[in-house]
Amino acid sequence: TLTNAATTQFVVVSIPTQLAVMESRRLVQSLQGQGIKVSTILCNQIMAPNADDVKYMRTRSSGQRKSIMSLKSYIQQQHNNNQKNNKSPAIEVTEVPFVDTEVTGVYGLRFFQAVAHPLNVTTPATNPIDSRKLTIFGGKGGVGKTTSSASWAVKLSDSGFKTLIVSSDPAHSLGDA
Repeated sequence: TLTNAATTQFVVVSIPTQLAVMESRRLVQSLQGQGIKVSTILCNQIMAPNADDVKYMRTRSSGQRKSIMSLKSYIQQQHNNNQKNNKSPAIEVTEVPFVDTEVTGVYGLRFFQAVAHPLNVTTPATNPIDSRKLTIFGGKGGVGKTTSSASWAVKLSDSGFKTLIVSSDPAHSLGDA
């Protein structure tokens, strides 16, 4: 079932904007309220802090940093509250840098998964060997759910797992990834 943390995990995909972070926080709250384990938040499209010397890029990067700090602060607060109640561990926040080209094909997805799903042997959320049987990716539109989920499927498949990926998104074709 969706509430069995031993077999199911939810990955929230977001981008570092105020609106996306607020929506991601609401999604995390809603899922946790229903007893669904959120293991990771993937924050996509992050500009490098020293993004050129163009004022727009510096301003965008600064705004993204503020959004990421707000998200991490919220996750830490949730973790502290959960520790008081002896509940689940903290949610991982993975920062994925902006990629200046479309990520398509197996090789593109392998590149992306190395950044979005770094191997951390102590964390089941990123370790395929300890992966849940069902991983659900969700978030607001345009944040990279299809690419993130397709790259996770490639990582599982490359690790020797029989893998099925299904998309219910009418806007994008998983086959495009």
